[in-house]
Amino acid sequence: MKIKVLFAAILFSVLSYAQNGIIRGTVYEDETSEPLFYANAQIPSENAIAFTDFDGHFELSLAPGSYSLEISFLGLTTLIIPDVKVVAGEVVAFENLRLKPTTNELMTVTVTASAMRNTESALLDVKRKSATVMDGISAQNFKRIGDGNAAAAVTRVPGVSIQGGKYVFVRGLGDRYTKTQLMSMDIPGLDPDRNSLQMDIFPTNILQNILVLKTLTADLPADFSGGLVNIELVDFPTKKTLNISSSLSYNPAMHLIQGLGHQGSVTDFLGFDSGFRTNPLPQNYIYEGIPNPALDDPITTELTEGFSPVLGAKAQSMPLNGSLGISGGNQIKKENGKTVGYNGSFSYKANTTFYGTLGVDSTRMYEQNFYRKGNQPT
Repeated sequence: MKIKVLFAAILFSVLSYAQNGIIRGTVYEDETSEPLFYANAQIPSENAIAFTDFDGHFELSLAPGSYSLEISFLGLTTLIIPDVKVVAGEVVAFENLRLKPTTNELMTVTVTASAMRNTESALLDVKRKSATVMDGISAQNFKRIGDGNAAAAVTRVPGVSIQGGKYVFVRGLGDRYTKTQLMSMDIPGLDPDRNSLQMDIFPTNILQNILVLKTLTADLPADFSGGLVNIELVDFPTKKTLNISSSLSYNPAMHLIQGLGHQGSVTDFLGFDSGFRTNPLPQNYIYEGIPNPALDDPITTELTEGFSPVLGAKAQSMPLNGSLGISGGNQIKKENGKTVGYNGSFSYKANTTFYGTLGVDSTRMYEQNFYRKGNQPT
C-alpha cells in the first residue's frame, strides 16, 4: 500500500513539473567575466526566486506565460529582461547574462582653500623668497603682543622707530627718506609737509601684515632711500566681527589740574570748527576793509559788534589722554550667488603733551591751547 502511495506522489510531481516551463541562465560579472555566485534571479510577479551556484547557473520553474526576469547582485546594476515567454515542457535559456558595476552620480562638491598670510611662518616664507632686504610683523604678532595701532606695532621691526608717536623712521633716516604705502599703493598723508603717513590712524584689528623694504628694486617707487613701509589690510572676514577698544592715561603732573584754555567751538575735539570762528563781515567788507573808526561811522560800530567779545584765556581743567577704536567686518551673500564683503574702522585719539620742566616755578605749555598757570607772587 505504501509503495503505491509513494509511486502516485512521484507520478503526480513529474506530471506537474512537466506542465511548467523552465528558465535557465548563467550570470557573469561584466568587467571580469567571472561567474557570479549567489546572484538573485527572480520573477517579482510570481514571487519566484532562485540563486546562482558557484558556476553562475540558475533555474526557475514557472507556469506557462509571459514574465519579467530580474537578475541582481550587490554592487552591480540590476538586469531586467521583459516579456520572457515560458511554454509548458520547454526551456528558455540565457547563456550570457552580464551585470555591470553600479554608477551613482553624486552631488558636486567644491573644495576651496586659501593660504594663511597673516602668520609668522607665512611672513618668514615671504622674506625667504624676496629679492630685496625686507622685514615685517604679522597680525599673529599683533594679537600676541597687544599693540593697538600700526605705529606701536611697527616699532617691533628691527631698524624701525617712531617719531612723535606716528611717523616712521627707518635706519635712523627721517620721513624725507621713508615712504608709506597702503596695499602697495601710494596714498597722501594728513600732513602735506611730510612724505610718510601717520601710522597711528590704523588700528591693528584691520591689519594683516606690515612689511618694511630696505632696498630698492625696479618695481618700487624711486622716492625713498631709507625704507618703504607697506601696510597690508586683512581680507574680508568669514563671519561677522566687531572689536571695540578704549584707553585712558593719567599723569598727575599735567592732567586734571587747572590751566589756561580758551572758548572754542563744540567740535574742536574732532579737529574742525563748527562755525564759531567764521568771519562775520559781509563779503565786500572782507576785501575792501571796514570804514575808518576815526570817522565815527555807525556802520563801523555795527560791523565790529558782530565779532565775539571773548578773546582772553580762561581757567579750566586739563583733560586726560584717551583713545577709542571700533572696527568690524562681515560677508553678505547675494541672491545671484556673489558675495560682498566689507571691513571698516573708526579711531579717535586725544593727547595732551607737556613741554618744559617739572620745576615749581616752571611754565607748562600743552597742546590744544592749554597753558599751565605759573606761580603768582602773593
